[in-house]
Amino acid sequence: MKRNFIIFPLLIMIFISCAKRGINYYYSEPQLRIALMHKAVSVNISSPGEFTIVSSNGKIKLKADDLITINNQANTANVYINNKNKIKKIYFPIKLKPQHEFLYLNSKPYRGEIWVIKDADNYLLVLNVIAIEDYLKGVVPSEIGMLKMELIEASKAQAVAARTYAISHINSKYDMGYDMECTVADQVYKGVDAEWEITNIAIEETRGIVAMSNGVPIDAKYHSTCGGATSNNEYEWGGNPVSYLRGTKDSGGCLFNTYDYCDNSPHYNWKHVFKRSTFFSLVSRNLSQMKGCDVNASKVYIGNKDRFGRINRLIVEDNRGKKWILTGFDIRKVFEGVDAPGGFLRSRYFTIIYKFNTVVIEGKGFGHGVGMCQYGAMDMARKGKKFEDILKHYYRGIQLKKLYQ
Repeated sequence: MKRNFIIFPLLIMIFISCAKRGINYYYSEPQLRIALMHKAVSVNISSPGEFTIVSSNGKIKLKADDLITINNQANTANVYINNKNKIKKIYFPIKLKPQHEFLYLNSKPYRGEIWVIKDADNYLLVLNVIAIEDYLKGVVPSEIGMLKMELIEASKAQAVAARTYAISHINSKYDMGYDMECTVADQVYKGVDAEWEITNIAIEETRGIVAMSNGVPIDAKYHSTCGGATSNNEYEWGGNPVSYLRGTKDSGGCLFNTYDYCDNSPHYNWKHVFKRSTFFSLVSRNLSQMKGCDVNASKVYIGNKDRFGRINRLIVEDNRGKKWILTGFDIRKVFEGVDAPGGFLRSRYFTIIYKFNTVVIEGKGFGHGVGMCQYGAMDMARKGKKFEDILKHYYRGIQLKKLYQ
């Protein structure tokens, strides 16, 4: 069924207004526009079943296994069927719609439709237009992993968090023609190849459930490993404090036998050891690139931490006494080039130890530390916690509501 991208945000606004008056509304499942490819020069699209190609001047029915090739051209579309039959007078946007099966983009399967449009620089921008529950099938296992049935409550918590994040980001990139990226810039989405039977069950059993605060879907941030405590949102991104994104101790047990929920994570503890000259050379190079000027770092020390020990301000002093104050992700980015996932420090949760000609960074956790800790959610599920308990632990003061059937 064709959805209208303008109507749904209006319905959400109506829902928000009515929710504050205590009225429950249920809407049909929304669709999302996910950017799969940027600056593409050529794309290939096919399907194992019949499908249709639609543009502003009509549509063409295609047979199973027909191959559509779309090449970048300045003003008009350059589209071929099976690399030989050129389609005349077809214009952007070009929409490919499957009859029953998946569509394959460059041999990778996706549910929903594939749209090819032009971006502001006249390159091809490829979108997956997909119902949100189908989108989650390619997100949840990509984000939290292919968990076993014993951890299904963690998969459910991830499904609700990912659904909430998606709904809260509809039209967030309206000026670019889509809603979200398929990468860590938003949520990792890998299409049908990522799907997993158990996470599909978790998605179905939480269908339509969204985390709300004051009648509005929350910005459901999450990360891999908190290291024993989560962080306030303003410490990572600045801005105003958000009531449901408050740092909290992430541990269980009793007085004499406590444990951190994420202590089974491979990123719970980590360490980097540098020669002193290498350490300052690394910081100098990275800070110079970040600030756009030459910096010769001579001192690096912690300005202040939050109440759990995560760094909020890191201070770098150069050889002329000038001080550079780093916050948020810059605290990790200034160490770019370390042997760690992504090439940055795993988190802001670390200490710096100077030992003669050596500098040691000892840290905990992986990611920004705000919102739900995924390894913590897994351990809470392992210990019998339900997805509602997990979500309300990490997102303070929220309510869980079913927005659509």
